[in-house]
Amino acid sequence: KYRNYDYEKLIIANPDVKFSSNFFHTLQLKQIKKLETLSFRTRDDSGKVLYDRVGLKGFLTKYYIEKDAGIFLTDYLPGSCFVLDKSISLDYLFDPSFFMYWEEIDLAIRLKSLDYKLYATNLASIMRAKNSQQSINNAFFWSAKNSFRLTNKIKKGHIYYLIRLIALGVYFSCRQLSFSPIIKIVSGILSGIKL
Repeated sequence: KYRNYDYEKLIIANPDVKFSSNFFHTLQLKQIKKLETLSFRTRDDSGKVLYDRVGLKGFLTKYYIEKDAGIFLTDYLPGSCFVLDKSISLDYLFDPSFFMYWEEIDLAIRLKSLDYKLYATNLASIMRAKNSQQSINNAFFWSAKNSFRLTNKIKKGHIYYLIRLIALGVYFSCRQLSFSPIIKIVSGILSGIKL
């Protein structure tokens, strides 16, 4: 269905994302146009920088903020906003079984297996809206469940990731004075085991 569109770059972004004033200009820069993949400096809704690029060790993500402006290698393209070159087949994008959470990790693994390099830049930025409490609780479920979809691709750290997720769920349950976060995590784990 996408074959009728003529494009050089495909922007994939969540509906709540706002682009910096120089975002589209940056996409036209010579050094940017030659890249096949790209993610951007990400800010929260107050403007605070959350990260420029991300690292992935096993199932754990580490966020990096770069001191200098530039283009950097990244371990994956965060799903809130990234750009792909038209040379990447649209049929190859997301595995629909993920629905949400971990789909960008799966995509990164598949792109790297085809020898694509993944890049991030802080030359332009996006702003993400703050997640609602309901969204955060749903994220616990999908993060737990979908992590099981990657255990055949990521060999180390799944149990450690789940322990950290449970600890985070306990923290959020105490903060919300609600069992909902921990219930969502346990439900996600039980659903994930059945995959």
